[in-house]
Amino acid sequence: MAMIEAGPVKVPASRSLAGEVAGALRGEILSGNFTPGVKLTIDDLRDRYGVSLSVIREALSRLTADGLVLAQDQRGFRVAPVSIDDLRDLTRTRVFIETEALRDAIVHGDAEWEAGILAAFHRLSRASGARDDMASEWTTRHGEFHGAILQACTSTWLIRFRDILYERSERYRRLSIRSAETQQRDVDGEHRELMRAAVAHDTKAAVAALRTHLEETARIIIDAQREHSGESGVFVVRTNRPSQAAQAASKPRARPASTT
Repeated sequence: MAMIEAGPVKVPASRSLAGEVAGALRGEILSGNFTPGVKLTIDDLRDRYGVSLSVIREALSRLTADGLVLAQDQRGFRVAPVSIDDLRDLTRTRVFIETEALRDAIVHGDAEWEAGILAAFHRLSRASGARDDMASEWTTRHGEFHGAILQACTSTWLIRFRDILYERSERYRRLSIRSAETQQRDVDGEHRELMRAAVAHDTKAAVAALRTHLEETARIIIDAQREHSGESGVFVVRTNRPSQAAQAASKPRARPASTT
């Protein structure tokens, strides 16, 4: 069968722009600028990002598919809620997926992989002084370190699912209230233990260190929630960030809004 000769496929500008808006909105949801459960009004988002209504709808559809936004029949869109039960389920699933990816990475990791882990750990250690600032360089370096640990994993699907779970876990970490136990925790020591075990190709020790690290994070968040919400089960979100109105007023617009 003859192949039909065709030129390059041109992606519609609206689809490309929808991806940009979806990425920006994703970042705001993960950082807590849009609080869990809040209603997302299409007109407000159009004004906020300076794009057309069709682009906003496409962006919301993408985030709905990712689970960060909920589509409600006849009631529009809302930011996905958070809960202690969801955090437990998320952590259990992340441990299952991420430890499998780590096992595979250790089997296939070479000297370049080991060097990448050491370099990522060094950058993370240098940024450790700003750990309490959720918008700090530490947050970026933390993500890079955990990514470097799994860089040699050969399963695209494991990494794809792991990335989704990591993103959701980061949302809980950023939204969660600070506690005295958070301040006292030796996170640097946990990362160092994980780094050493991975570079040494000690699968048992590395898996144990990763499991402990992930479960400890969830436990501290849950304990802090119980302390503040009691038996209500309501997830208490951090409030030491600008209001949504202030964020909207200060956000620059790259393009003029359209009415279509």
